[in-house]
Order: sequence, then C-alpha cells, then structure tokens
Amino acid sequence: MHAVPGPAGQAALNELARDFPEEANYPIPPTNLVNFGETVDFPLIFGLVLVVFGAATLSQLLVIGVRRRQEMGLLMALGLFRRQVAFSVWWQATTLALVGVVVGVPAGCPWP
Repeated sequence: MHAVPGPAGQAALNELARDFPEEANYPIPPTNLVNFGETVDFPLIFGLVLVVFGAATLSQLLVIGVRRRQEMGLLMALGLFRRQVAFSVWWQATTLALVGVVVGVPAGCPWP
C-alpha cells in the first residue's frame, strides 16, 4: 500500500497504525547514512585526498619521463648541458601541471 505525501497520506498511515498496531512499521533511515550526512569536514577531506592523488599522479608522470635515459642521453649527445636537461624536465612538469589545471578547473566547476 502506498500513501500520498502530505497530511492526507500521514492521516492514512496513522489510521492504519491504529487499526494494525503490531504491523505498523514506518521506514527508519539507516543511522550510518544519517551520520554520514552530518560530517562537516567531508568536503575538505575529499578535496585533500584529491590533491594528494593529483600530486602523486604528477610525480609518477615526471618520474617516468625522467627515467627514460635514452631521451636524456640523446639530448646530451645533441649538445645540451645538465642544466639545460634539468630545465627541460622543469618545463615538462610545468606543462603537465598547467594542462591539469586548465582541464581540471572547468571540469570541476559547478555550472549554474
């Protein structure tokens, strides 16, 4: 049996509860869901976890890019100094971070 929302539905449910008191069981929201909704720091914690995962992903991409010794050796064979190779790694990190921000900020922004 379904009751309509509002006072008429509540009155029907109360009438049924009076007629059948042993079988009247109203839906009770699970306490773990109610407690989860009361967590005030959840957005902050979720944001921090996302920042940590983003930094870990950026670090992994940088390590993979730098560990390819053939490319670094090729750059040095072409005449680049260690400082110039380090500068190219810095540009790679900066480009990855900027692409992440340019793609991530509009994707994460709620649209009105």
